[in-house]
Amino acid sequence: MNSRFNTDEILEIAVKIEENGVAFYHKAAELAEDPTVKKLFSDLSAWEKTHVRQFSELHEKYYSMKEDTELFNPDSEATRYLKAIADGKIFVIDDMDNEINSVSDDAVAVMKIAIQREKDTILFYSAILDGLYDTFPKDDLKTIIDEEYSHVRYLSEKLAAL
Repeated sequence: MNSRFNTDEILEIAVKIEENGVAFYHKAAELAEDPTVKKLFSDLSAWEKTHVRQFSELHEKYYSMKEDTELFNPDSEATRYLKAIADGKIFVIDDMDNEINSVSDDAVAVMKIAIQREKDTILFYSAILDGLYDTFPKDDLKTIIDEEYSHVRYLSEKLAAL
């Protein structure tokens, strides 16, 4: 299988990862009893929504610029494979529900799960950045990677304060 991906595939996966992140933080906020922790997860959910919007806007921009429609196939095997990676490795909805429900009364444990998910997201986006071969706006992806790093720092600081 070709290990290089096109813009459309990358942006669809990025949107899915961020949507899953929104769901994770929303669920964590619902389960949090401490108002400070509840706000922390609500804020992170809002930040992930911003990423969904950013990636969706990039997806629309680059989809509309495609001249060769055969290169754009949202139902391609590669797209399904990458979606499986996004669903199987980073912010997995079913796994998240199980993990959060098992530790819902332990804010520290939920924060550690969140930090690991953010790190997984950074690794995934960084690997993708290296594999891009078309006109993907690398600076935009680098900005989002930097924001994901800021989530790790933010969570780590809050974790240390608990």
